[in-house]
Amino acid sequence: MMLNIDNQNPLNLEGMKRFGCTCLFIILVLCGVFPLQVCAADVAVSASVDTTTATLEDYIQLSVSVEGTRMEPSLAGLDDFKVTSRGRSSQVRIVNGRMSSSYEYSYLLQPLKPGTYTIGPFTVLHKKTAYASDTITLTISKHSAGTTDTDTDTDAGRVVFVTAEIDNQNPYVHQQIIYSFKFYSRIQVGKAQLSAAPDFEGFVSESLGKEREYRRVINGQTYSVTELRWALFPVKSGVLTIDASTLDCEVILRERSRRGGMFNDPFFDDSFSSN
Repeated sequence: MMLNIDNQNPLNLEGMKRFGCTCLFIILVLCGVFPLQVCAADVAVSASVDTTTATLEDYIQLSVSVEGTRMEPSLAGLDDFKVTSRGRSSQVRIVNGRMSSSYEYSYLLQPLKPGTYTIGPFTVLHKKTAYASDTITLTISKHSAGTTDTDTDTDAGRVVFVTAEIDNQNPYVHQQIIYSFKFYSRIQVGKAQLSAAPDFEGFVSESLGKEREYRRVINGQTYSVTELRWALFPVKSGVLTIDASTLDCEVILRERSRRGGMFNDPFFDDSFSSN
């Protein structure tokens, strides 16, 4: 992978007593001297997605957090997406004798057509009052950058493959670009390891955290995808080359275990690191 780095930068970026006291406090609480207060804080609704840009072949994870009530949010602005509920999780907090609870509702969104969409606000009706989240803007394209129809057709016939791509092939010196390494699989794999990784010579590199896992549809075939990303900052001008990445794995031709997914291999816990 080769990049052309421009030297110009138009933005110019550079003991016991204690136990007795504790017991006394607990007794006083139970007797109502210091009653535990259930937090009557205002209801709040917030929403987030794992990405705001996607393709028709991607899935987007939507999370809506509701505090102060168990009511499930009403969804809005999702007519152009196939929506699948992923369930609900809850959390209870006690701070200074005040208890509050929150619930997080998860959904999987599959785009149906390209375009720019505003989803939300997601609302909750509590005691005749509506509480709403902010809106979120999503940009959906037909294919990801650097992916052609020919590439997609070729990959669709393979059960496992990897790709590497960058979001800008003509950055300025010190300008951030994103390098993405993706592992696609339609079957279970094991003993996966990165046998060759780029050293990012000519760049300052920074890992962008834990890998993302999602699903992607390519020509009617659903793949599980693990994506790792690095932020790269070129430190010199000229043509720079990012070496190829190679992933070795064993293909497991047997029924998928009920106890785990294909990414339970230790490889995916901490197998990638930037140099």
